[in-house]
Amino acid sequence: MSVGDVRKYEPGERLTSTGFPRWQDDPAERSTLLPELEKFLTVTAQQYGACLSHIEHDYILDGASATMRLHYVRLDANGRPKFKELAQVLAFHLGHYAVMAQRHQRATTHVDHVKLYLEAKKLLRQYAKTGEPGELLLYFLMEAVLKAPQAICKMSLKTNRREEVKGSDGVHLRWDESRKRLILYFGEAKLYKSLSSAMEAAMESIEKFHAQGAEEHEVFLASNHFNLLDNKLKSEVCAFMDKTASKDGYELQHACLIGFDWAQYGDLDHPKRRKEFIADFHKRYLEQGSTIHEALARRLKKFKYNHLIFEFFFVPFQSVQEFRDWFLNEVFGGVSK
Repeated sequence: MSVGDVRKYEPGERLTSTGFPRWQDDPAERSTLLPELEKFLTVTAQQYGACLSHIEHDYILDGASATMRLHYVRLDANGRPKFKELAQVLAFHLGHYAVMAQRHQRATTHVDHVKLYLEAKKLLRQYAKTGEPGELLLYFLMEAVLKAPQAICKMSLKTNRREEVKGSDGVHLRWDESRKRLILYFGEAKLYKSLSSAMEAAMESIEKFHAQGAEEHEVFLASNHFNLLDNKLKSEVCAFMDKTASKDGYELQHACLIGFDWAQYGDLDHPKRRKEFIADFHKRYLEQGSTIHEALARRLKKFKYNHLIFEFFFVPFQSVQEFRDWFLNEVFGGVSK
């Protein structure tokens, strides 16, 4: 409805204290479609559970609105972590991650879907140190765990396959029914050999995101390149994203993937320590969680934007570089050094 449009009051319609109808003053009151956002998820719980799981813990980040999630890659029946299988599962989701849903809706044949996958493949950077496997894993986790569908396929906006995606590593959204609030997640994915370096890089990226005013640009992109298929739903989402027109607007949260090399996986290569590592995996990871908690709490305490809300996904790898190589080999059949 544009400025100057007139809408007749319906019989019995509630007015606010300002005299305006409730639908105009409070977007949550007129929202009927936003709870349906989950139907646009492309990652299923079964796909997540095939390769990933998490450990419950009692670590609390005092003084910060942050959730620390300790995820890990499952072991197969022979006691080997399913890093390669996870890389394959992520490759299977490449089409939906990189190509807008509207394109998939128009694909009616097997050939159409193959074309979309090949188009998505061309958007990737075929470099050994590429961050895109991490970005795709973060997308996978936000959909499977947070139940937040992707708001925009940022990969499809690249004009050059050699360039990195600018701004955040992903924009997802979720409707919080209990609070009647739209949540926008801005993603940061870091796969580093060092846990400390990965955390430091994530915090630096988030600080840069706000210092450069990237939020407004990301919301503009999401409003103009909306990835979901329902136009009425898009209209309601965009109403919340316009802070100048919505009383409540949206809640900004940062979802961060921290992938790192975990030296203890090396025990799997030693027959005498192998069984012990498998038997004690949860205990060992909880102990590692203490180190993670201490480091994260220290960084958040001094972080300039610690008033914001964070979701941290931690995933240990035997080798983050090996994981990248498996992903690139799955998609391209090899790695360009």
